[in-house]
Amino acid sequence: CFGSGTAVIVSGVNNINYKGTNYPIPVDPKLNIGAISHKIRQQLLDIQEGRTEDRFGWITR
Repeated sequence: CFGSGTAVIVSGVNNINYKGTNYPIPVDPKLNIGAISHKIRQQLLDIQEGRTEDRFGWITR
């Protein structure tokens, strides 16, 4: 589970509170984010920083 935005790129979520009940979200303790969320974050960073091709034309200069 993750949230995203312009400044944070992808930020892991490790807990959701709904009507006073906490629902923990499993995360990799080394990464402090879930494995799939980490892969998405890394791919977006690689596109932004020019380490991989921007196949979708997301980056504008």
